[in-house]
Amino acid sequence: QADSNIPPVDHFLFVSETCMPVATASEFFHNIPNVTVSWVNGRHRKQADTPKNKYEDDQFAGINRRIPGQYRWKSDQWILLSRRHASKIIEMDRPHIPTKHQLWQSFRDINASDEMFFPTALALLGYLRFTKDGDDTQRSRGNIQGDANRSTASLDATKQSTKEPTDGAAAAAAAVETTDISKNECVLLRPVTYTDWSEGMRNPATFCNGSKDLKRVGKLAREKGCLVARKFATHINVPGVPMNEQKITGEISVDDWKNVLNGLREQEDVAKSDKGTTSVVQQEPDGQKEEQ
Repeated sequence: QADSNIPPVDHFLFVSETCMPVATASEFFHNIPNVTVSWVNGRHRKQADTPKNKYEDDQFAGINRRIPGQYRWKSDQWILLSRRHASKIIEMDRPHIPTKHQLWQSFRDINASDEMFFPTALALLGYLRFTKDGDDTQRSRGNIQGDANRSTASLDATKQSTKEPTDGAAAAAAAVETTDISKNECVLLRPVTYTDWSEGMRNPATFCNGSKDLKRVGKLAREKGCLVARKFATHINVPGVPMNEQKITGEISVDDWKNVLNGLREQEDVAKSDKGTTSVVQQEPDGQKEEQ
């Protein structure tokens, strides 16, 4: 039986067993103070930075033709959905709709359908419409009054989601440009999870060196304003070597995690303090003051 003292869930964070938080609980809640805002690192099919290759083409083209092209978006699987947006997506497939006509059926024949389903659903609902560059992907159906109402609501959301930071991850997140919410209705086009694609776009890098990797990756993730990082693993599969005989190198205990996070926050505090002490007013020989 559910505990009546537990408040309703405000957000749904998509993670896997290889994800590791790089922010404390207080930092999490500070960075997502507005319960109506979702984080979706999405891009539209017509965006200039959308890779032009067969895999991407097949994903966008594989969506059922019932969904017009201007609504087709792609994002990381690792998103943060507000309760409002999650509820609206669920409501799109109401029980009285025959299974063959439900929205998810339009994505069943494509690879990594979860990368396409959620941002496309948000676009169909009208929440996701503008790219990071401000391009209107649904220009033909826009209207002046609707755009004005959306901009006003989104501006209020922006003010709430960009409060003065009080800690390391919050300061890093605040440094990330937030203009991407100025036109979309409560959708931040930014990643919630840090992933290293330096080894190629087929698979992200895997981190198997425990705390050593967490220190390095955690620092990079926090600098980008991310709250989670992946892909952490306790071992690397070695062909021909049984699992129970493989050397486990990447275990991270709760104490290890706490120590790494505390160390990263201390480094950020020192860097912030050093930056503050370099800005001093000095008296110049000619009597003029100059900011250093």
